[in-house]
Amino acid sequence: MEPALIASLDRILTIALAEDLGSSDVTTDALVPEGIRASAFVRAKQPVVACGLSSWNHVLTRCEGGPTGFSAVAEGSQQPAGAVLAEVEADASVLLSTERIVMNLICHLTGIATVAAAYTAVAGGLRVLDTRKTTPGLRALEKYAVRTGGAHNHRFGLDAGILIKENHIAVAGSIRNAITKARAHAPHSLKVQCEVCTAAEAQEAVDAGADALLLDNMDDETIASVTAQVGHAVFLEASGNMNTHRIERLSPLAAEGLDAVSVGALIHSRPYSDLSMILEVIS
Repeated sequence: MEPALIASLDRILTIALAEDLGSSDVTTDALVPEGIRASAFVRAKQPVVACGLSSWNHVLTRCEGGPTGFSAVAEGSQQPAGAVLAEVEADASVLLSTERIVMNLICHLTGIATVAAAYTAVAGGLRVLDTRKTTPGLRALEKYAVRTGGAHNHRFGLDAGILIKENHIAVAGSIRNAITKARAHAPHSLKVQCEVCTAAEAQEAVDAGADALLLDNMDDETIASVTAQVGHAVFLEASGNMNTHRIERLSPLAAEGLDAVSVGALIHSRPYSDLSMILEVIS
C-alpha cells in the first residue's frame, strides 16, 4: 500500500484495536500459553477479487510476536472459491486477538473490489465511478478498493471539485446563477459540474458554461435524449439507482456522448465477502 493508505490504516487500527481488545483478550489469555507460534491462512468461500490483504501483515507488525513469511495473492486478482488468499506465521495469541479486526477489513475491502469488478464488466465503454457515500474514516481505503476492482474514483472530498446539486441551485436561484457564481469563484483549473434532472436543465447548464453534467435519476430514454442533444460538448455522467442491468443497457450510449455512471452501491451496499481464517499451531 502507498503511504497515504498506510497512514489511513494506522488511524483506523488505533481505534479498532482499542475497540475490540479493550484491556485484554480474556479468551486467548486463558487458553493460549505464551510463546506459541502458529501459521494461519485466509481462504475464499466464494469467487472474489482480492483486496486489502496486506492490511493483515500491517496489523500484525503493530503487535509483539509479529509476522514472518507473509505471502498473498496479487491485489485485484480474481480468485475462485476455495483459493488461499494469504498466509502468515506469527504468535498464536496475536493471530487470535486480531482475527476479527483483520477479517473485517479484508472482507469489507474484498467485497467492494468484487462488486466494482462486476459493474465494470458490464459497463462497455462507460467509466464506472464511486461516490462520497463512504464509511466515515474509511474513505481512502474504500476508494482504494474501488480502484482495485477496476472502477474509478469520483471526488475524494468537497475540495476536489465543484459539483452543483439541487440544494445549491435552490439557494442560488437558478442553474445559470449557480454556474456563473461557481465559475467566478473557482480556480482556473477546477472543473464545474452541475446536477440536472431534465433535458431542459441539461441544456441550460451547458449554455451557462458547465464543464460536466450529472444526469440525476433520469430514465434511460431521457438520458438518451440528453446525449443526442448535448453530444460530446461536455462530460456526461449518469447517476441514481444504478445496477448492473441498467448500466448494461446504457453502455451503447458511450458512443453517443455518455461518459460515465456513478454508483454509490459500490461502497454503501457492497456484500461482505465470505472468507475464513484458519489457524494451525507450529510449536
